Amino acid sequence: MEDALSTHCWTCLAPFMPKRKDARYCSVACRVRAYRLAMSPAARAKARVLDAKRHRVAYAARFAKPMDKEASE
Repeated sequence: MEDALSTHCWTCLAPFMPKRKDARYCSVACRVRAYRLAMSPAARAKARVLDAKRHRVAYAARFAKPMDKEASE
């Protein structure tokens, strides 16, 4: 009968079936959102800037064209 027990996510309040007894969040997205909301506004802004930088680097690496050896010399 323990499988029939459900709980609510602490962030979005959606009901979910926890995989662990001490689960608080329904997804990683809700866990990250709770963490970011708990940060100070200055720390939140800094995290947002770092996320944007990581995104730009990952995007550039994904779509960068390989350079020819002759063109680089």
